[in-house]
Amino acid sequence: MEENSSIIFFLCGKTGGPFFPYKALSKILNKNHQIIYLGVKNSFEEKMAKDLNLKIHFLPETKLSILSFKKQKFSEFSKSIWELILLSVKLILAILKSLFLIIKYKPRAIFTTGSFLNIPLILSVNFFNLFTTKKVKVIVHQQDPLPGIANKFASKFANYLTCTFDYTKKNFPNFKTAKKIPNPIILEDYKLDLAQNLDKLKNLDRSLYTFFKEKSEMPTLMVFGGGTGSLDINNWIINNFDELLQNFNLLHLTGILQTPKIESLHHKNYFSRKKLDLQMQPSMALSDLILCRAGIGSATELAILNKKAFLVPLPHSHQELNAEILSDKFIILTQDKMTSWLDTIKQESNKPIKFKTNLEEMDSQLQDYYQDIKNLLV
Repeated sequence: MEENSSIIFFLCGKTGGPFFPYKALSKILNKNHQIIYLGVKNSFEEKMAKDLNLKIHFLPETKLSILSFKKQKFSEFSKSIWELILLSVKLILAILKSLFLIIKYKPRAIFTTGSFLNIPLILSVNFFNLFTTKKVKVIVHQQDPLPGIANKFASKFANYLTCTFDYTKKNFPNFKTAKKIPNPIILEDYKLDLAQNLDKLKNLDRSLYTFFKEKSEMPTLMVFGGGTGSLDINNWIINNFDELLQNFNLLHLTGILQTPKIESLHHKNYFSRKKLDLQMQPSMALSDLILCRAGIGSATELAILNKKAFLVPLPHSHQELNAEILSDKFIILTQDKMTSWLDTIKQESNKPIKFKTNLEEMDSQLQDYYQDIKNLLV
């Protein structure tokens, strides 16, 4: 193990969102720092840690969504009270384990992009910092335009605060002084041409390579609904399967919400998987059109790849604001108008893209950010 002062904690949040900036940061920091991931069981980070042999510790899950009480029936209210009691117990356990890990490893800093682990970790860090001259730094990045409870809390204690959107700086006082940066990502991975991406896929996934190699001359539409998938998007595929295959080669990532009906779909121009890992980036690069949820991680990749994309925000979530802000780059589809999706996709498929990402400018901004991080950790 390296010197304790060189250890960095990355806080995860059950989904794959944090891994976009963390992957980029780990490449910058790995030479001089040992990275330890903190997450929860049965999560994206648990699988990635296993697949990539990452060092990880697990804490109790302490999501705070149940604190937003609405008008409820008595039975629902009673359930919420019980969940609140359970949350309080988990929060205490998470704080105690966080404090144990901080005392054990004495990390130089903790990085967070909005994990619900923010609260127990930052409370523990502040307590630990009272008794040491080697203060643990708190580094916060806000990926989405709308910060959640966890990052609003974390921003108050940040030694270095960044965000991806001007909207965040303008509308949330805690982020007024945040440095605006592109969402951190390893740009080199996205500069490969089609032949290089196909060759990369050949080494990763032979059957997926064959799909792209032998596909018809029709454009390829890649469809996915986030880490767990989307039952609504999956059902749209089922209901429009024949017409979709008359117009597109179809790469469909179903997520864990795969149903027997989807498993029964077969066509020479249709390829279905529950999910992709390392194959995701070359598959996106090789596809002509993308239909997906409006998560910032996916949008970041699509913008770098200059892809024609159709974003479907998850109703009544922060993704609706994401979609509104990203509407200058992508076509936004809403779930209340699913019957018109296919016509819109066919109409837009031959039109030029709305934007062109300046990769040199983006790279320059990210290099400045990485240098700031290095300076902070000295």
